[in-house]
Amino acid sequence: MCTSATPRRGSSPSGGSTAALLVSLSDHEAFGMVPPEAVCAGARVVLSDIPAHREIVRDFLGPAAICLPSGDADALAKAIQEQLWQPGRVHAELPDWSEVARRTVEVYLRRPDRDHRVNSSSMEKDGIR
Repeated sequence: MCTSATPRRGSSPSGGSTAALLVSLSDHEAFGMVPPEAVCAGARVVLSDIPAHREIVRDFLGPAAICLPSGDADALAKAIQEQLWQPGRVHAELPDWSEVARRTVEVYLRRPDRDHRVNSSSMEKDGIR
């Protein structure tokens, strides 16, 4: 399910929904939302090879994205050209926020030093399945 393809109120129709390519060369990201949003809108992406980008490519973006090391202008130019020449638009399947919350709680439950007050029954009570 792609939950972020709907334009936000006041957003320009000439924004990400018409872009063919997004290039994001961040040095640090916690969890980059812009690349998945771009792919949901049909754009391909070129990303810096950092842990957060590798994770979203592995879990959500797949062949719609290319990660590359920073500082190599020739590799960047080649990746941009490759992505622009790929036929057709792309699509990503992203979890909705309930799924994100469920996965986050699962991570905390796997920690050996976790707070034992959080469990599956309390998750269901809060509407997290």
